[in-house]
Amino acid sequence: MASKKTTTAEESRERLEQLSVEEIKEVTPAVEIQSAAVESAATVERVQLIYIGPTVRKNGIGLRTNQVFVGGHPAYMKALYDEYPLIKQLFVPVENLIEARKQIHMPGTALYTAIRSLKGV
Repeated sequence: MASKKTTTAEESRERLEQLSVEEIKEVTPAVEIQSAAVESAATVERVQLIYIGPTVRKNGIGLRTNQVFVGGHPAYMKALYDEYPLIKQLFVPVENLIEARKQIHMPGTALYTAIRSLKGV
């Protein structure tokens, strides 16, 4: 089996050496675009947001403090986003949680304003 892989690698090297500069230029952008798209998709999937606002139960939608969402903002919460536009700011990346917790208690910050807008909900 090892000899078969070696042969394939050797064939690939020979084919690469035979390619003209123009052929390499044609293939390279396509490969770069494809790899960039894969990296971008992987980044979107890895985004983890944590909701740091108060628990909300409205219109059949339940949202708990410290609830984590993978893949960005959940689309099924659109009704809450429409009714409380600042609620979206209370979804913060998990890696920024410590700083966001500090900002919730600092008057004048966006997170402080967002959390105050939800008082009494």
